[in-house]
Amino acid sequence: VYPIISALKGATPNFKRYALVDIVVGIPLTYVGGLVSMMLVMDVSLSAALVMAVLPYIPGDIIKCLMAAFLGVKVNEALERGR
Repeated sequence: VYPIISALKGATPNFKRYALVDIVVGIPLTYVGGLVSMMLVMDVSLSAALVMAVLPYIPGDIIKCLMAAFLGVKVNEALERGR
């Protein structure tokens, strides 16, 4: 997951691009593993697994992605200034 996200973020720090890649690519890729394993281990349907393992966590994960994008831009800008 991380190499894909890193490749899509590009070379220049940009909050909107970082946030978009994290939310549109990172969250779904991360959820797939948990969703599939919950369906297999607990023997539940896709809709039940979505309700239990995905939907409750989306708002918090979006907030975390926004915070990570903000921090990622600041850290990358600081590293560029230090060169």
